[in-house]
Amino acid sequence: MFKLGIKLTVICLVAALALGYTNYITTDPIAEQIQMANDLARKNTLPTAETFEKIDISKYDMTDYDSIVEIYKGIAAEKTVGYTAKVTTKGYGGSFEVTIGINLDGKVTGIIVGSNSETAGLGANASKASFRDQYAGLDTSKTIEVIKSGSPSGNQISALTGATITSKAVTKAVNTADSFFVANLKNEGGEGQ
Repeated sequence: MFKLGIKLTVICLVAALALGYTNYITTDPIAEQIQMANDLARKNTLPTAETFEKIDISKYDMTDYDSIVEIYKGIAAEKTVGYTAKVTTKGYGGSFEVTIGINLDGKVTGIIVGSNSETAGLGANASKASFRDQYAGLDTSKTIEVIKSGSPSGNQISALTGATITSKAVTKAVNTADSFFVANLKNEGGEGQ
C-alpha cells in the first residue's frame, strides 16, 4: 500500500511539473496571439486608422457602460479618425466580445464578433460578413433595432434566421458602444489633432 502511494505521488508530481512547464512556455505566445487578434479586430473595424491609442476609460462614468472592456482611439496622419470599443455581450450560448468601430461622423465603420459558443449554423453566423456588414454606416445617435422579417430601413438590421437572441446580443453591444461614443467621445474628436 505504501509503495503504491509513493508511485502515485511521483506520477502526480511529474504530471504537475509537466503541466506547469507547458503553461509557462505557452503563456507568452498565447498572449501575443490574443494581442494580434485584438489589433486585427481594431484595424478591420476602423480601417482608416493607422495606429491605435488605448483610452483610460476609468476617467468616465461607466455606470451604464460596464460591458465595455476597452476603447481605443484610431489615429491617421496624427489626427483622430474614430474609435473602437470592445464590448462583452451575452448571447444564447454564453458571453462573447464584439469589437465596434465608429468614425468621427458618428457612423459605425464595422464590427467583429469574437469567438463565441453560439449554435453552429445559427448564432455562430453572427461572425459572417453577411450579418456584420449590416451595421456599417448606421448612425450612432439612433438606437439600432433588430427586425425578424421584412427589409431593414433606417437604423435596422435583419436578425439571423433562428438566432434572434444572438442578433439582439450583438446589436446591444453595438448600441452600448454607440451610446458611449455619443455621450463621451463625439465632442472629443479634436483631441490630439
